[in-house]
Amino acid sequence: MPTIAYLEPLPRPTKSPMRSNICLTHWWTSKWHLFRSAFAQS
Repeated sequence: MPTIAYLEPLPRPTKSPMRSNICLTHWWTSKWHLFRSAFAQS
């Protein structure tokens, strides 16, 4: 089930706001791709 991937925690914020911003963006991007592929297969 692709849904399990959504349960993984958000990236922890780091001391560098720029780095944590990139982490968060990457997290949402990967979630979006998982959602798109799961939706396309259904």
